[in-house]
Amino acid sequence: MNPNPNDTAAGFVALPSAGALTVEEANQTARSSVTRVIIPVGLAGVGKTTLLTELYGKFLQGPFAGHQYAWSRTLHGFEQRSHHARTTSGRATPETLRTPLADRDVFLHLRLAPEEGAAPARDLLIADWPGEEFRAMRDDVQTARAHPFLYRADHVAFLVDGGRFGTQALRQEARHDTDMLIQSILDAGVDGAVKSVIYTKWDAALNGDGADQLEDFVEAFEGEIRRKHEARAGELQFIRTAARPESGSEVCRGKNLDEVLRTWLRSARRPLEVPASTGVQTTREFDRFRSSSPQRAD
Repeated sequence: MNPNPNDTAAGFVALPSAGALTVEEANQTARSSVTRVIIPVGLAGVGKTTLLTELYGKFLQGPFAGHQYAWSRTLHGFEQRSHHARTTSGRATPETLRTPLADRDVFLHLRLAPEEGAAPARDLLIADWPGEEFRAMRDDVQTARAHPFLYRADHVAFLVDGGRFGTQALRQEARHDTDMLIQSILDAGVDGAVKSVIYTKWDAALNGDGADQLEDFVEAFEGEIRRKHEARAGELQFIRTAARPESGSEVCRGKNLDEVLRTWLRSARRPLEVPASTGVQTTREFDRFRSSSPQRAD
């Protein structure tokens, strides 16, 4: 019989897997260091994981966006997600595997240090949740309320599929999906985090059959989102990105990922206004979590 590797009495020590972090592991990281919690929100196929792996890839090349790589608890998790985009995978074209449904609440971790100066390093915990989970949130606000880490987020980034925005037959549906996702997250009471809207696959947006009306459509969309949601969401920043453009595209690889990273690093939760006690005891576990969540001023 093989000894149990977790049995320290047998002389074995359980080593970290370096895979994506569970909620419990993410909590440990958030408690032990100055941490920014980032939740990218978007439906399946929008490019969440591709954006994260390309961001990681920038640090494999050297300092990026004024920061340098210091450490990661999830190197294996990043490498697993990055493998199919590399020539060593043997694939004809780069691609990113979709986040499995089983990875409902997992996080990737990066510790980044300023390239210059003596400022301390900061940790990023970035959610890599499956798009199907966000579809469920879009359709039912209770699903969003079942994710306590949403209420600890410093930044919630709503991802919009630029390819759908550049396609006449798909852009209205994509516009509606984004609007409903923002509405649902706000209705769930996620009001402390800084929020942004990130367009992915901007190269595809520029090459779609609706490219000639793209700017007018985007201007109208952004105006509508601001009118409907900024009163609760706070000022929204809109960023156009192309993490991994199609071969032959004139758009540079990693377009505006530096802006995304800087935005995430400088984000910090707005202090929540805690109403005076009414003398009514909170009984729901969810409500107790919200009332006891630490408020960080860093």
